[in-house]
Amino acid sequence: MRISKSFILLLSVFAVFGLTACEKLIELKVPNADPVIVVESSISTDTVFWEVSLTWSQQYFNQAQRKYVDDAIVTITDNIGGHDTLFYSDTGVYVSRYRRFCIPGREYTLNIYRDGKTYSATELCKFQDPIDFLMSFYLPDQNGFIEAGYYVFEKANEIETSGDYYQWKIYQNDTLKKGFGYLLDEDEFRETSFFNLNIDPNDPLKDMDRNILPRPFPFKFEVGDTVRIEQYNISKAYYDFLNELERQISRSGTPFDPPPTNPNYNISNGAIGFFSVSNVSKAKIVVQE
Repeated sequence: MRISKSFILLLSVFAVFGLTACEKLIELKVPNADPVIVVESSISTDTVFWEVSLTWSQQYFNQAQRKYVDDAIVTITDNIGGHDTLFYSDTGVYVSRYRRFCIPGREYTLNIYRDGKTYSATELCKFQDPIDFLMSFYLPDQNGFIEAGYYVFEKANEIETSGDYYQWKIYQNDTLKKGFGYLLDEDEFRETSFFNLNIDPNDPLKDMDRNILPRPFPFKFEVGDTVRIEQYNISKAYYDFLNELERQISRSGTPFDPPPTNPNYNISNGAIGFFSVSNVSKAKIVVQE
């Protein structure tokens, strides 16, 4: 039996209309939640003016302008009686009147008082050894895995046993390097990725001919660059917060993405955000040939 071209064309038209009829526009309604206070504050062993940023959370489809909390009372205290009341500066930022620094071994508590409610968070300032030294060296191409160029590594030690958590910030000529996330690690095996505990401080590169190298930071530099390393000993709670935040930021819309979720905040009473306390060790070097 022969099927005419007209019949095939007619079937195609019906198929198109059939598929079109199956389409249905679904409007997804995102509920509007009441705004809550958003807290951002990090203090450390650096001597600086302490700052606490307070804003209101925003609706998903209405984020044109940030709204600031300008009528709170904000204090930071320690566990031996130290007390500092911060004053409101501008754009939701509360600032200490004098330069302050954290003392290792002390706990610090942020309190925010507003409209009859108190929002609090407490963190411990941990101990850490200073960075022993930095060194730069030229690394040839490693089969495309590592690009040829000048790299910087550190030699560092731990003052305590395992149970510490670290974040590194790397600056090239006073510009913060980006591209590898938050650069986090822990010392589960009494060592972190960048400590290079077993490197000989008198001859760190003696085994280069056997391809045994210190592990460098993952950034390539140029001769003459000034490289500054900041190593932060942070709490496990802040380490977990940054890890989860990084996972959410790196979502790309694939089936392998983690489910969307909020990180674990450490602010009480329904506020969101994080108050972190850290011990920072710093060192810098000028890259040489």
